[in-house]
Amino acid sequence: MNIYWLAMVVITAVLGMVYDKTHQAEVSSQTVEVSLIAHNVLVYRNALAEYAYAHKAASGTVADNQLALPSWYARYPGVEGVIDAGRSYAFFGSPPPGLVSEMINLTGGSLAIGTASSGTLITPSSGYVGVAVPVSVPNGAAVAYQ
Repeated sequence: MNIYWLAMVVITAVLGMVYDKTHQAEVSSQTVEVSLIAHNVLVYRNALAEYAYAHKAASGTVADNQLALPSWYARYPGVEGVIDAGRSYAFFGSPPPGLVSEMINLTGGSLAIGTASSGTLITPSSGYVGVAVPVSVPNGAAVAYQ
């Protein structure tokens, strides 16, 4: 009987360690994905901003081949952008938790990054900052404008 209890304890301990390692790998994978999306949105935002600056009358979406994107850049699915009234807005419509914070960290605390809410930009640190976002930016989207 004692050998069975010992076996059960060992099996339970091993299963616990396997679960813990799997959970750590999953958390690490989610962190990498958030960082990847954040970098992707910011690179896209910069290229879109350069285009908007060079083409003052531009409005709406811009094809990737018209943007000065780096040759290594591949737009992550869900990363979108629009130009409205001379401003460029790059956004991710269904942001994973932590995306806005990661984008802010990568930019050194930019106030030009936040979440779209009822047609305005809300930043984590300042709340409403008086920036209207275009109607094509969905509610809840992570937004970087310039």
